[in-house]
Amino acid sequence: MTALVERWWDTTNSFYFSATGDLTMTPFDFAVLTGLDMGGWPIPYDEDMGQWEATWIYLLGVRPPVDRASGRVRYTWFSSHFRRVEMEPGTPEEAAQYARGFLMFLFGTTLFADRGNTVGLYLLSALVDLSQVRRYDWGGAGLATLYCYMSATSRGRGDLLGGYWRAWELWVYVYFPTLAPELVVERPLVTPYSLVFEGQHRPRPRESLLYLRQYFDTVRSTEVFQNSRFFLFSSLICPVHFRFLLGLCVCYP
Repeated sequence: MTALVERWWDTTNSFYFSATGDLTMTPFDFAVLTGLDMGGWPIPYDEDMGQWEATWIYLLGVRPPVDRASGRVRYTWFSSHFRRVEMEPGTPEEAAQYARGFLMFLFGTTLFADRGNTVGLYLLSALVDLSQVRRYDWGGAGLATLYCYMSATSRGRGDLLGGYWRAWELWVYVYFPTLAPELVVERPLVTPYSLVFEGQHRPRPRESLLYLRQYFDTVRSTEVFQNSRFFLFSSLICPVHFRFLLGLCVCYP
């Protein structure tokens, strides 16, 4: 990822490759890779949620150990608290609280992952009515978070990427197939496309930073766009196939 960060322009939210030009992860790329489409209602972030203790208890059924200064909670707390045996929901209200706890853990480990392993309580405002969760623009928020962390890292304001940073890795596999893992058995095309890379890989040497810098300096557009499987597949996908991650609220035992 370091070789990519060095090529990021935060004025255009794109990478510059000497022999190819500018490239970036487009909204459609993100949607195909993750299964989350773009568009929908704006997510109702509430930056003051960190001060509303009564609201936490109503929505989660418990007072989380929130850092008052930042309004954030370690995502591991949601996992450890709601996975306890005695936390099995017995009423619709408890089931809703359990679902919110699971979604907060999910946000903290995927779309809104940060360098401190925390998740902001401002996201709770989007979980008040669980029947509306699927209507929000989670894909757009996830991609914007990737852009912001990539820009901050490229400017030296941190040494770790945040958000669903693995999407960058998957994007590289698609557009730079020379760097992609070689599967023992090729997977069928599925949505999200990231599942194509799941499975047993053939061993390969680890590329050095120097090699990757030279590779990105010289890679040609003919190689970048040679992954015909991805581009053919993405052109055939209907938007209704997206929303795999947040299409339904699921309570895990």
